Amino acid sequence: MKNMTAKEKFLFIFLQIITLGLIWIYWKKQAKKYQVENTLSQEIKVGINVIKLIKAMGGPNNIKEVTNTHTKVKIMYNIRQRVELEEIKNISGISGVFMNDEAVTIIVGNSAASVCKSIIYNTNLEQNNKN
Repeated sequence: MKNMTAKEKFLFIFLQIITLGLIWIYWKKQAKKYQVENTLSQEIKVGINVIKLIKAMGGPNNIKEVTNTHTKVKIMYNIRQRVELEEIKNISGISGVFMNDEAVTIIVGNSAASVCKSIIYNTNLEQNNKN
């Protein structure tokens, strides 16, 4: 660098700044792209017939509590014999159904929160549920 003229030194430093600037811009775009890919999405519209689901669960009086995760809705029931599992499986928009001694869990995808709120609204469980 000792034998370089002032013009060559300026050009050398200028090109380094441009190169580092372009690298920085590239890294920012990659970071933004990665950040968008790792976010969870949630649908606002309800993708299933909630009234049909409530009837298949044995009516609003048979539903004790409703909770949800990101893709699943868990419906606690009072009387197991009133729950029509085959009817629940046949409702379009439900991709999976699990039943145990105290609850039915349905997989509905990204609209789980909306489905949960809709069930709560249609069964008047607002006082008992915090979701």
